[in-house]
Amino acid sequence: MMALSSHLSSVESEKQKLRAQVRRLCQENQWLRDELAGTQQKLQKSEQSVAQLEEEKKHLEFMNQLKKYDEDLSPSDEKDSDSSKENLDDLFPDDHDDQAPGRLVFQQLSSRDSKAVLTAKAH
Repeated sequence: MMALSSHLSSVESEKQKLRAQVRRLCQENQWLRDELAGTQQKLQKSEQSVAQLEEEKKHLEFMNQLKKYDEDLSPSDEKDSDSSKENLDDLFPDDHDDQAPGRLVFQQLSSRDSKAVLTAKAH
């Protein structure tokens, strides 16, 4: 009878130890779940931030390309304005331009060539 009582008390003691271990594991499990949820939120925020930064980068690259394109066109715009000024000079020549009639034909041809170059650059 004593052996049975001793055995029952050791089984009860082991049962209490296991219950304590289960409680500790449940607490640890809950802590791990909380940590996981926090880490997932941080990951989601980081992914959103990365996506936003990538979009901003694409926008800035696009704006930079537009700027380069505008810079490429601006020197030719100056040439175009110079040639249009020359065309106006040809339409309304001064007295000293009367001595060079071939100049008008040359300027008209060169303005057509510059327009062809501008058209080729645009495509």
